Amino acid sequence: MFRGKDVEEVNELRREGLSIRAISRLTGYDRKTISRYLVEPTARPVYGPRPAPESKLEPFKPYLKERLQAGVWNAQVLMRELRERSYKGGYTILTDWLRPQRKQALAVAVRRFETPPGKHYGESGVMVRAASPVACAHCRTAYFAAPSFP
Repeated sequence: MFRGKDVEEVNELRREGLSIRAISRLTGYDRKTISRYLVEPTARPVYGPRPAPESKLEPFKPYLKERLQAGVWNAQVLMRELRERSYKGGYTILTDWLRPQRKQALAVAVRRFETPPGKHYGESGVMVRAASPVACAHCRTAYFAAPSFP
């Protein structure tokens, strides 16, 4: 892979009077590559991560978010609806996108019940509910008994 220091090395060898063919033999790079960097010595090769291509699911995300707000979380149902809207992607793309959406929706809200010292709860059990309709399908509702004082 041709790096910035290689460009400097090629330029230095050229200043010493070596031909392009001789530089090619010394460095192991093709003659056309060496010629390219000799013509534009300030050009440096730039390597880095390429931008990810747009997902096939991208145009359908506003619709999916709308369906999630409506309470439809089943991936197979969503997949069927997307197919009706000419979605050409696969099931795994959909489930990979849904997974973090579900985790975000599963944020459990717990209501704390605090009473002053010496007072009792007034109920023998308190129900803790999840804030999301998704949580009801995956989590159990918890009850606990509070001591009752006379």
